[in-house]
Amino acid sequence: MEAGISQLSDLIRSGATDPANPWAMAHGLIAFGPDLSAADGRSAVDVIATYLEKTTVDGRVVWSFPTKTAINEPVEPHPFLITKAMVEAGVPLDRPLPAKDGRPTVRKLVDDLVWLFEVPRDELGWHNVAWALSVLAAKPPADRMIPTRAGRLSLEALASRALQRLEQEQGFLTKPMKRRRPDVVRKRRQGIYTHTCGGLHFVQAVARVGGHFPSLQGRVLQQLDAVRFRWAAERRIYRQLADMKPRYRGVLLVQELKFYGHQLETLALAAKWGLVKVDPDLRLEMRMVAADLLDTIRALVPLYGRLDRIREATPQIYYDLVGDGSHALRGLREGLVAFF
Repeated sequence: MEAGISQLSDLIRSGATDPANPWAMAHGLIAFGPDLSAADGRSAVDVIATYLEKTTVDGRVVWSFPTKTAINEPVEPHPFLITKAMVEAGVPLDRPLPAKDGRPTVRKLVDDLVWLFEVPRDELGWHNVAWALSVLAAKPPADRMIPTRAGRLSLEALASRALQRLEQEQGFLTKPMKRRRPDVVRKRRQGIYTHTCGGLHFVQAVARVGGHFPSLQGRVLQQLDAVRFRWAAERRIYRQLADMKPRYRGVLLVQELKFYGHQLETLALAAKWGLVKVDPDLRLEMRMVAADLLDTIRALVPLYGRLDRIREATPQIYYDLVGDGSHALRGLREGLVAFF
């Protein structure tokens, strides 16, 4: 794992420090920490801050990031993705951000997120809530009440509603899991598979916010058990597809990087937050997940060697190699501490 951390760091660094791609640099903060420098030598946090925009909403000045840059590079395809990255990377809340029209702090971004937050009301809302929910869970108010512009919102009620949604999204896994039949699971863009990154950002957010409340912790643990079950189910699917369609092996490897990296990250963070007990069974499972992830990284080295050409030909693959590589790197680092 230590060798894999070193190797993957080298493979993703150029993409994760690109000053023209704030989305990639936000992932770089997740991978390398708050002191990351962009390729041009500037602080990555400072470069990202230049993309901030100031607007007025209901009489209040708020700061936010656009969805894309002027040259169509991604910034925040999911609301509050960059705020979450800064908070989770450990950027100090009182750090000023040199935006074009002012110097808000990270705390101001968090406060604006809280004020703008709305409980999702449709499918798109639930697919985009994970990043904001993660920030609310990481920085919960002392009284567990969220002062939004629509009124005070109970964090416990929000956690319960989000957990209920996650239970619905992963519900199709319940019967196969009870029967210990990962071989009957199919990926047909149903439930949790309709979410970005297999819904593991949503799982992380729900686990962290639900973990604050003892009444919800048992149900949170059941959803993390479903994530553990998914490893046996999904690795089997990837291997079957690779045998059936060998010409798509590169694309499948990228999907494996996404899944194994996010799964290791999710369960390592859950252990860090005290939500799962690290016993011999879990340690053995995570040893196998880490082995799959390391095999995938080694197999992807030729693709990483063509990163610039891939960026021109298939941008989505490029973003996956950089973004999912960043989460995989954090998964390896957190997993090494949590499990080994």
